[in-house]
Amino acid sequence: MPRALSFIALTLLFMACSGDKPESSAELTSEKLIPGFASGSGMAMVGGRYYTAGDDDAFLHILGSAGEVIDKIQLWDSSNVVNGRILKPVKPDFEAIAAIPFNGDTALIIFSSGSKSPQRDVLMLVNPNTSLSPERLPADTAFFAWLRRAADLGKKEMNLEGAAFGNGELLLLNRQNNELYRIPGKGFEHFLTSGTTDNLSLERRRFVLPSIEGDSARFSGASTLPGGLIIFSASVEVTDNAIDDGKVKGSFIGLLDLSQERSEPQFCARVMRPDGTPFTGKIEAVEGRRNPDGSVTASGITDNDDGTTYWIKAKLQSK
Repeated sequence: MPRALSFIALTLLFMACSGDKPESSAELTSEKLIPGFASGSGMAMVGGRYYTAGDDDAFLHILGSAGEVIDKIQLWDSSNVVNGRILKPVKPDFEAIAAIPFNGDTALIIFSSGSKSPQRDVLMLVNPNTSLSPERLPADTAFFAWLRRAADLGKKEMNLEGAAFGNGELLLLNRQNNELYRIPGKGFEHFLTSGTTDNLSLERRRFVLPSIEGDSARFSGASTLPGGLIIFSASVEVTDNAIDDGKVKGSFIGLLDLSQERSEPQFCARVMRPDGTPFTGKIEAVEGRRNPDGSVTASGITDNDDGTTYWIKAKLQSK
């Protein structure tokens, strides 16, 4: 099927976020513990491998296609690690990873949440095709200060949870207000090379996500699919701030089409187990793959707020 037609078919298949659209589903097909990985929160795929970070884990974990651990590299100082987790007052809170074109290659940019400044105003750069030696960007605090101003975020309104790169744009998802920020890739590349924010700009859009028992889902992860769609995860966690954990009621996986002016996702479904009961884990990052039948297979990681991380797969389709 030509790319344009496959995109149209996928778009029609997943028009499922309002009452007059076909019923949608996100069925869990796999779930397993990832040994030695605390609080999984960010993920990006390069060359068939998944590069994953945890919000209080000192290592970047490299996973294979079935979630198996291939390797891990030190990402952050481990002197404040207790029981495999960086102590909460000093953790960088790595929440999102984007694979972006940079200097003729691919670079991984690892984003902290920005929910506590300056401890969580951190950007790390890793080149997965060369040394795999993490580098902290010296102007990362300047980037977060710029983002707060450009997105008009108050002191407690920033909580970055998702990052992706597509169609020449860096895309950042803010959990606290369910906003998406579109930053031109050329401007971000200039920031990476110069350390200045002069060429950065953004467009912001707010989305309305479904609820569970009156509590709204909020963005928790993102990546891109061929054809311009964004696949995202969102979870319902009952907490009154961006720092403390709360009761998790469940997770959603959905699709956004930024070419359409709409405040609802193109597709959004609560993740369910095969027996029809709700999956109550907190999916923190997601990557997607199109299947020949038009469905999408989503791979993700969960943060269980207890120092463990699970690898999950789910099948997304309209019935």
